Amino acid sequence: MTAAALKADTQDIVVDEVFPHAPETVWKALTTGELMDRCKAAGVMREDAMVEDIGLLMCGVGSASQMEHPVPDAWRRHLAIMLDGLRAQGTPLHS
Repeated sequence: MTAAALKADTQDIVVDEVFPHAPETVWKALTTGELMDRCKAAGVMREDAMVEDIGLLMCGVGSASQMEHPVPDAWRRHLAIMLDGLRAQGTPLHS
């Protein structure tokens, strides 16, 4: 899958269907695994990612937003790195 196709597939799932909803609806979709299952089925999310990973990842982004960094809005950089790590072509995780 090309980068453009991957971005289009991910955007359809995340932006069009998740972000227009209230934060509690987004959190429920993330923590119940519904969104993750759909992303995995679409081939845009790594198969070994688990719902339980999301809270830890979000804590990391939250912590990064409070740290000094030479790049303005460094939390966006941290979020991009985190999301890239969830993509389907990621390196297999150790259990």
